[in-house]
Amino acid sequence: MRKARNTSLSIEIAGPAFCRGMGAWSDDEPPRPGKVVKVPVEALRPTQMAVGMRTVTQKRLKLESVAGRRKRVQKLLEKRSIPVVLGPGGEPFLVDHHHFGLALWQAGIETTYARIIADLTHMAPTAFWRQMETEGRLYPFDENGERVAPGRLPTWLHALRHDTYRDMAAEVRDAGGFAKVAEPYAEFRWADFFRARIPLAAVRRGYEAALAEAVALCRSRDAAHLPGYRGRGRSKEADAGRRELGGERRL
Repeated sequence: MRKARNTSLSIEIAGPAFCRGMGAWSDDEPPRPGKVVKVPVEALRPTQMAVGMRTVTQKRLKLESVAGRRKRVQKLLEKRSIPVVLGPGGEPFLVDHHHFGLALWQAGIETTYARIIADLTHMAPTAFWRQMETEGRLYPFDENGERVAPGRLPTWLHALRHDTYRDMAAEVRDAGGFAKVAEPYAEFRWADFFRARIPLAAVRRGYEAALAEAVALCRSRDAAHLPGYRGRGRSKEADAGRRELGGERRL
């Protein structure tokens, strides 16, 4: 895992901030849902086990390309506020943008914006995790698609593991293989679909060829139950995207 740079970029943001070592907010009371607050990137608690590291690397490189322009970074962080649920101890659990969050840490950006979407600070850990999964805000599966106990999830973004098929799902989606949808963890469902059909050895032997195979699989009848399925006919998005597989993606 790449370490965060020493030349970190700390952004000054007004409002309450979470101090992980203290387990409390700077104004003694957790902010209410709907508020946007500043949070140290290292304080963000993951709600999944793995990410696609190719995707993280692309996001990190884009962040590093603007790291010297403070106003540009400030606007970027404002635009990409990270949705979090406040859990036991008032800790912020991010429920989306894990790739972006890890890219921030790798780029040495210490502080970011978080948008509070729910306050579950009153719950005990077991009840908290149960509620999170019921609401579709938890993905307790490892990089091999195997279920894990929530207590085994990493407590730091930089402890997230690499799932090759999660990268594949993101690149296939951007190539038009399936549509981007609001359903939580939709890309992980596609990742598991590809995992069951394209051997890892084949992916390692020829990643671009495996991506092309994955795009073709998106039009199969077996994929019809997955979120963002485009149908069995050829789509202009997929045909155009096949020429851009492996290309850069936006943050």
